[in-house]
Amino acid sequence: MTVRRTISAIVLVWALMAASAPAGAKVTAGEAARLGADLTPLGAEKAGNASGAIPAWEGGITEPPAGYRPGGRLVDPFPDDKPLFTITAENYKRYEANLTPGQIAVLQRYPETYRMPVYQTRRTASLPPRIYERTIANAATAALTDDGNGPSYTSSGLPTSVTISAGQSKGEATGLSIVPADDSNDDGDRVITLAQHATNTLSGFTVNDATLTIADDEVPKVTLTLSPTSADESAGNQQ
Repeated sequence: MTVRRTISAIVLVWALMAASAPAGAKVTAGEAARLGADLTPLGAEKAGNASGAIPAWEGGITEPPAGYRPGGRLVDPFPDDKPLFTITAENYKRYEANLTPGQIAVLQRYPETYRMPVYQTRRTASLPPRIYERTIANAATAALTDDGNGPSYTSSGLPTSVTISAGQSKGEATGLSIVPADDSNDDGDRVITLAQHATNTLSGFTVNDATLTIADDEVPKVTLTLSPTSADESAGNQQ
């Protein structure tokens, strides 16, 4: 039984990218194909561990737990769970291989009050399907910038289209958020074009495109080289 409760959450594709050399390189097609196969769509191991203490990830929680009300307090999805055992200052050495140095230090410092109840491990993490789809697509196209401070050429799962059905005055998605990633590269301004179109000719329906310019805030570097690098005062003018 492992002590630390493992949650397959926001590992994302960066785990794969960090393991790929050289720095900034995209993952291979074979690595990207593992997302959603033996790895979760976000890059964590889908299988459980050998002892069974950590179960396989099977999609996580995708529906609100019983008793949840929108806008209300969060609800415990496993109200009947009880601690399997409790780690204290008296018995922590039995589980020392699964404890961090910090946890051990706190147990030693506060032996009378600090304890660690250990529950059954559950892998509840989940995200909307569109995030999984774009993460898998990004795996083969996204790369770290040269300085490693952010990704380039990635999609955050924004909808590619908004459908306005008959009788509707607007689509489901009425706004898009575009967040530029700052880097230290002098790569010039970038222009994003948002286009809309109607599948049929509608009376009174105006089709317009919009452009957004992301201004580069880096100052170009200029290098000056002097030749010769020294001159004698008696040599007169030097060019």
